[in-house]
Amino acid sequence: MGDCNIKVLQDSLLSMMFDDPAINIDESIVRAGENPEGADLFTMQPIDSLPNEGAMVYMRDMISSVVTFSRHYVVYEVLTSVYDGGAHGLTNSRYLTYDLDKGRVIDANVMFKPDSGDALLKAIKSELMADNGVSTLKELDAKGFFSDQIYVSHNVYLQGYDVVFHYNPYEIAPYSEGSVDVRIPFYEISDQLTPEVLNIFNTTDF
Repeated sequence: MGDCNIKVLQDSLLSMMFDDPAINIDESIVRAGENPEGADLFTMQPIDSLPNEGAMVYMRDMISSVVTFSRHYVVYEVLTSVYDGGAHGLTNSRYLTYDLDKGRVIDANVMFKPDSGDALLKAIKSELMADNGVSTLKELDAKGFFSDQIYVSHNVYLQGYDVVFHYNPYEIAPYSEGSVDVRIPFYEISDQLTPEVLNIFNTTDF
């Protein structure tokens, strides 16, 4: 990343990944290992051996990786996989967009103008219907989506010339649908984007 200031990026990733982050990634990993129940609120008990049958392995995996890298910004995905028992585990993703030029995180509050919620929601629903080949919310329901639960996700990031709204399993569709990304070309919602974000799109050469 050259001479870009990435201190805020490092701190932001640590706070996203760990319930109780330390000063750096190595110490954060050690601290998490010393308190494995973390936010899951499991009480760990030492045992001599595992049963031969019927054992359920509770787990929590976390991976942070770059999904977009351009001259002006970088996007990280923090992917968490958890199995707490039951029929299946659960995976969710959170995204962090970092402005390399200004050394700051571009979250939804920086990305969108105030009072843009209604227009963004309309654009998201329209794109979801187009992606699924339907023209009404009722038809979208028939595809398995929860049209009355669609909202403007703040789990949002930039990629190429798109603004991507991410929804994890169960948020707007059943588990079988998996995660849902709604990609909207920036020019379709340019009136809702702040000048800072528009400048990134207009000056980035992909």
